[in-house]
Amino acid sequence: MLPTLPPHLVPDCLTDAPRHHQLPFETKGLGQFADYSPWTLRVSCPPELTPTRSSSNSAGYNLRSSAKIIIIPAQGSVLLNTCCKVDFPTGHYGKIEGLSELAHRHDIITFSGVIDEDYCGDIHVKLFNMGATPYVIKAGDSIAQIVVQRYTNLNIQRKTTSVRSPPGFGPIGETARERRWRVGEDCLDLPLLDYNSRI
Repeated sequence: MLPTLPPHLVPDCLTDAPRHHQLPFETKGLGQFADYSPWTLRVSCPPELTPTRSSSNSAGYNLRSSAKIIIIPAQGSVLLNTCCKVDFPTGHYGKIEGLSELAHRHDIITFSGVIDEDYCGDIHVKLFNMGATPYVIKAGDSIAQIVVQRYTNLNIQRKTTSVRSPPGFGPIGETARERRWRVGEDCLDLPLLDYNSRI
């Protein structure tokens, strides 16, 4: 027999009470849900360089090279201009990530970076050739992807005192002296690098 929950703990899905909200919705403290379907990502770039997704379920938008032809030497790197400017939605930023195909097949690694919401210039992509042969990039080739994500803008507050959580039981086999050092009660007389000295 299942226990009976108090009324204030019974989820809405288990009651006949009318629901006052439907997904997507926005809550505070229980996660963030937002309807992105009517949103658009405003970009400024030549039509042939417009960021696109590989499929409707892709997280990132592919960025393309604007240079006619670029050769990345073996063990070398290049900085490519996408000639693309992005106007991010309020409270969002762009995360530059690499392409699996370039990394797995050609050893081309993308320098991961952050595009701030207020950045208004062209997006540049840094590529590293970790392989033993040069790699050729032509105009319009996909070189990276940009993922649009939300961010939180927090105020910085300096802490004047250190607040420690209550110490737990600690690792198995921990000596009393090691426990005192772990919780900050004995920070000076336990060697940090001598893991073989146990008392």
